[in-house]
Amino acid sequence: MSEVRKNSITGEWVIFAANRHNKPYHFKRNQQLQENNAMGCPFCPGHEQETPLAVAALPQEANWEIRVFPNKYPALDEENGACSQADDFYEALDGTGIHRVVVDTPVHGQSPEAFSDDHLKTVFSVLQQQVVQVGQQEQIAYVQAFKNNGPMAGASVYHSHWQILGTPMVPLRQRKVEEYLLAAQAAGKTCPYCQMLAHEEEAKMRLVEETAHFVSFVPYASRFAYELWVLPRRHVWTIGQLEEAELLDLARLTKTLLKKVMALRPGLNYNICLEDSPKVQQRQLFHWHMEIIPRMGSLAGFEFGSDSFINHVLPEEAAKQLRQL
Repeated sequence: MSEVRKNSITGEWVIFAANRHNKPYHFKRNQQLQENNAMGCPFCPGHEQETPLAVAALPQEANWEIRVFPNKYPALDEENGACSQADDFYEALDGTGIHRVVVDTPVHGQSPEAFSDDHLKTVFSVLQQQVVQVGQQEQIAYVQAFKNNGPMAGASVYHSHWQILGTPMVPLRQRKVEEYLLAAQAAGKTCPYCQMLAHEEEAKMRLVEETAHFVSFVPYASRFAYELWVLPRRHVWTIGQLEEAELLDLARLTKTLLKKVMALRPGLNYNICLEDSPKVQQRQLFHWHMEIIPRMGSLAGFEFGSDSFINHVLPEEAAKQLRQL
């Protein structure tokens, strides 16, 4: 049973999920983390019985290209539970939520940058459907789709996959963004993300790639080396609003950016986060976007102790290198 507790000083929510101690780890440690070939893969075709029953499969369960199922070791439970340690002083929630896995290819070892444009577009369509479906549940306050590519990015299973996590609370980062957007609206300003997009297009120093529907750039105050943001030119606040042409454009751009990221260093791991709007009263103020975070180092004492980041590559230099790759 999961539980969510709030840090009464910082306002951060922490998810406690003791059952995740039991999840498999498909990498072996030597000088370089690599797949442990002695372990069978539960995400490969023919091993469907090793995962929970699928909630969706394309084109069909018997011959799938994309398969969606509940996480066998969920961070949050779909069944209602009670907080294990009730306390009048602190604030806590039961760990009711939704945690799903989206296996995006039947081919073991294949990653998104090698997908066809149409297949990756279908992957984004499935992610879109899942985010909308999970977000419609009454107990869910926030939904994020994300991909951990490689062990240094948090993956425990080698086979390519995404995860969908619907939480009963709005995380602190999204709350801070909401406060900023509400303040901007009260001051009569237009969407800060739209303004940022226009500024980056004009400045050109941090731009990496532009398409008909999206702009990608290294953020001015990027937390991580070579961090990339992808913003739609059209103001949408949820992935559910992206249209077919936009999803295809996003797929093509994502492949281009991932090839650049993978060219930075052999075997580089990365995270992808799809930043949807939380279910708040004025969610239309948010601007949906995607973040790609190459994992070129580990967080250390200063980052953990201050929630501030030390980045060893200036965004302008990072963007220049990415453009040239």
